[in-house]
Parts: sequence; C-alpha cells; structure tokens
Amino acid sequence: MELKAIIAGLLFGAWPILMQRSHLPGNIQSFVFAGGTFLIVSFFAISGFKNIHDPNWTMAILGAIAGGFGLAVFTKGLALTDENTISAYFVLMIVVQATIPAIYKIVIDGKGINFEKTLGFTLAIVATFLLTKK
Repeated sequence: MELKAIIAGLLFGAWPILMQRSHLPGNIQSFVFAGGTFLIVSFFAISGFKNIHDPNWTMAILGAIAGGFGLAVFTKGLALTDENTISAYFVLMIVVQATIPAIYKIVIDGKGINFEKTLGFTLAIVATFLLTKK
C-alpha cells in the first residue's frame, strides 16, 4: 500500500509541472488531462465493473463533480504560473488538500481537535510558508 501511495505521489507531483510546461490555457489543460486520464483509467476500470456491489452513486457523482471543478480551478491557476511560481502554487494546493482528510478524521472520530492535530496544522502552515518563500 505504501509503495502505491509513493508512486501516486510521484505521478501526481509530476503531472502539474508537465502540464504547466505545455503552455496550454487552463481549460484546455483540464480537457487534455481529463481525456488522457479517462483513456488510461478506462483500460483498468473495465475489468473492475464485475466487482461493484451496492455502490453509493450519489457520493461517486458528488466526488466527480468536486474533482472536476477542482481540476478546472487548479489548471486555470496553473496556466497563470511560470517556472518561478509553480512550486508555491502547487505546495499551497497540496497543503490545503492534505488538510481535508485530516479535518474529516477529526469530525468522524468525534473527539474534537487535540494538541497533536493543532500542532500538525500549525506545522503545515509553517511548512507552506517556508516552502513558498522566495
């Protein structure tokens, strides 16, 4: 499982840099990315349809909508970056993205925020500042 997370992280870290270097406008970046992703994922998904049991299609559709809007907003901003600003843009997005599952875990656990989580969020803010500083 960890190896897959590392590989995904490497690929997710590379695609925005490659896409920014394409110099395509943001909406075209989204279109090319979504089209390419659709083709690649379709190849793997076809065999998985037989394993679907009692899906929650509402959550799947909401996830797709959130991802679609997120991709459109992200690539619109990505198209406005250059080689000097892409890293700050990307780091900020990743840190904000990483806080969502952390907040979700706090809500699901129902225990509220503790010292470790407060420290983690604080360090994420500090890391963002340090990693995006010129």
